[in-house]
Amino acid sequence: MRMYIAIGAGVLLNMCFGLMYAWSVFIDSLGQELDVGRGLISLVFSVGIASLTIGFFISHSLYSTVRLSYLIGALSTACALGLVLAGAIPRLEAVIIGFGGIFGLASGVGYMVALQIAANALAKRAGLFTGITVAAFSAGAVIFSKLCTVGIETIGARDTFLVAAAVMAAIGLLIAIALAASRLSIQLPRANEREPLIERVLTVHPKIFLLLWIGFAFGCLAGLVGMSHATGIIAAFGGSSGEILLGPITINVGYIAGGIAMGWSSDRLPVKLGVVLVLAIAGVSILAVGFTGSPIQALIALGFVGVAYGGMTAVYAVAIRRFYGRETVGRIFGRLLSAWGVAGLLAPWLAGVIYDLEGEYATAVTYVAIAAGLAVLASLALPRAKHAVEAK
Repeated sequence: MRMYIAIGAGVLLNMCFGLMYAWSVFIDSLGQELDVGRGLISLVFSVGIASLTIGFFISHSLYSTVRLSYLIGALSTACALGLVLAGAIPRLEAVIIGFGGIFGLASGVGYMVALQIAANALAKRAGLFTGITVAAFSAGAVIFSKLCTVGIETIGARDTFLVAAAVMAAIGLLIAIALAASRLSIQLPRANEREPLIERVLTVHPKIFLLLWIGFAFGCLAGLVGMSHATGIIAAFGGSSGEILLGPITINVGYIAGGIAMGWSSDRLPVKLGVVLVLAIAGVSILAVGFTGSPIQALIALGFVGVAYGGMTAVYAVAIRRFYGRETVGRIFGRLLSAWGVAGLLAPWLAGVIYDLEGEYATAVTYVAIAAGLAVLASLALPRAKHAVEAK
C-alpha cells in the first residue's frame, strides 16, 4: 500500500510540472501584454526546455542524498517563486528567468524523481507505471491549459502565473506529506569517480547511447514544435477560439494515451520496435499538421503528434532500463534527455522565427518530419535489448 502511495505522489508531482506544456495558451496574450513577437515569446519555452535538461542532469545527486519529502518541498517552493517572478514583473526577461529558468529547472529535477519512483516502487510493473507517470505530465498540461485559459481571459496572463504559484505551493506540500508517509527512499550507487571520461559521458555502452541520443534528439522535435505552437498552428488555419483552445488539449490527450499505451506495451515488445514505431508516427503526423486543409484536420494530426511524443518518452525510459538496468534509470535517462534539451532550445524558437518570416508552419514542420526520418534510420541500428523480465 505504501508503494502505491509513493507512485500516486509521483504521478501528482508530474502533473504539476505539466504547466510547462500548457505554455502555448500564454503565447498570444502574453505577447500582447509584453509587446513582443512570436519568435521572442517562444524563447521562454526554449529556455524552459534547456532548464529542464539541466534539472535532469543534477537530479541524481539530489534525490540520492536528500530525503524525498524535503526535496519535494524545496522544489515546489522554487516552482512557486519562479511563477511569482514571471507574473509580478511586466518584462519578457522576468518571464524567461521565472518561468523558463527557475520553474523549468525545478520541474526537471522533480520529473526525474517521479520517474525514479515509478522504476523502483513496483519493479514487476515498472513499464506500466513509467508510462502512467510520463502521461501524468501531459495530463497536468491538459488541466492547466483549460484553467489557465480561463484565468487569462478573466485576470490576464501575468496574474494567472501568480495564482498558479499558490496552487503549486499547496500541492507540493501535500505531495511531500504523502512521500513521507510512504517511507520510500531512493538510494542509488554513486558514479565511479575513476571511470573513464567517455563512460561518464556516453555510459558503458557508447554506441547504444549515441544511437538513442540521436534518435531522441531528432524524434522529439515533432512533439516540441507541436506542444509549443499548438494554439498558433490552429489559429493559422483560421480556427475558432474553441478550436484554438483544443490545440494544446488535443496534443496532450494524445501524449497521455501514447505514454500509457507504450509503457504497457514496452513490458511485452522489443524496444527497437517500439522506438521505430513512435518515431515513424511522429514524422508522418507532424508533416500532416502543416499540410492539412482545416482546423479540425490539424487537430487530429496534432493528436497523433501527441501520441508519438508521449509514447517516445515512455519507450526511451524503458529502453534505458532494458539496456542498463533499473537502478540507473534516473542517471542514464537524465543524460539522454540532454538530446531533448538541445532540441527544445532550438526547435520552438526556430519554428516561431520561420512562422514570422513566412506566415505559415508548412516549412518548419517539413524540416521536423525529415529529422524524424533520420531518427528512424539511427534507431534501426540499435541492438537487441533485454526482455522486461531480464531487466528487473
